[in-house]
Amino acid sequence: MDKIDFILKLANSHSNPNSADLVICKAMVDTLSEKDTEKIRSCHSKVAAYICWRCNPTPAKPVVHYKSWQTYFNDLKLRKRGVYSNSRRILCRMLPYIGWNGQLKVLQFLINSSIRTEQGWAAYFLGTHWNIVADLPDKQKYKWYDLIINTWQQNHNVESAKLIVRHFPMQYVKQYVDEITAQDDYFHVALRLAELPAYNVKRELLTDNEYLYIMAKTNRDVPDELCQQALAKLLLSKAELTAFEKSFFWEYREKYFFSFLSLDDVRKFIWCFGKLGKTNLLINFYRFDKMAQKYLSHRFESSGEWEFRELIEHELRHLLRFYFPIIQLKKGFLEKMIKNNPAIGQLVRELQLHIE
Repeated sequence: MDKIDFILKLANSHSNPNSADLVICKAMVDTLSEKDTEKIRSCHSKVAAYICWRCNPTPAKPVVHYKSWQTYFNDLKLRKRGVYSNSRRILCRMLPYIGWNGQLKVLQFLINSSIRTEQGWAAYFLGTHWNIVADLPDKQKYKWYDLIINTWQQNHNVESAKLIVRHFPMQYVKQYVDEITAQDDYFHVALRLAELPAYNVKRELLTDNEYLYIMAKTNRDVPDELCQQALAKLLLSKAELTAFEKSFFWEYREKYFFSFLSLDDVRKFIWCFGKLGKTNLLINFYRFDKMAQKYLSHRFESSGEWEFRELIEHELRHLLRFYFPIIQLKKGFLEKMIKNNPAIGQLVRELQLHIE
């Protein structure tokens, strides 16, 4: 068997090559001529894709020799034409690796800049490297607070608003809550303010997922009925899946066995219920989900991906009819759900849900 036949056989016989296959391919590809590679390109498998990649490797990037950070910083301070943008790009790339005093000088310059993108970049950088300010003595730290607040009030940079919410002392968040909420989403503002026991979280400004997360993170109590209603609404919404949700169900079938927990938003709900101590709700969901896993695993045992994508919504609607009796909904629960969320009324009617 010549090398072409060997590689083609390997490419066409393994839909999921292991590391050993790829090591052999790598060695074999290095022996191919340009004419040989054209024959390989006609294959359509993961091995063939790997071979084509090996035939056209990304060229190595040339080594870059940087000057000192002070040189690039001087270009910025002097507003040197023709080199300013490039010096700023290189200096920002170097910033995590220069000394503390150097970082403070560069960030102070960028925050005071008249260019909004530079202010935003500096605020974003501080958000991920807050210890640069947090480790300063209190007197200097509060000067930085005032500096960032003053520039934010002049230019209303969104990244600065996020920085204030996530890292500034609580008195600043309370003082500027209305201005910040207008720029940053209420979720992060509420998550921070909910650290204060007296703060009343405005549920109407949040999604169910956001509200439950905030309540769980801050150890607050949520009524059982509200949690049950939120989960029921979420599961009802799965009667219509997005393309991504169908992909998650299919791609994670070996890990989750077609569980509703394949979906990120359902996993987040379950995490919140655990933190909130909703034992009965977790048990009821577990019983339903195990039934769903068993049914869907059997239903799609021999199905391909495209058949699964065509039929999964129909099967989920079938399963959801079983969910509501299992959780023993109180009388009037569905009516209350529809009143609070008219958009799910159509789904309820399609599923023909009637709870005595």
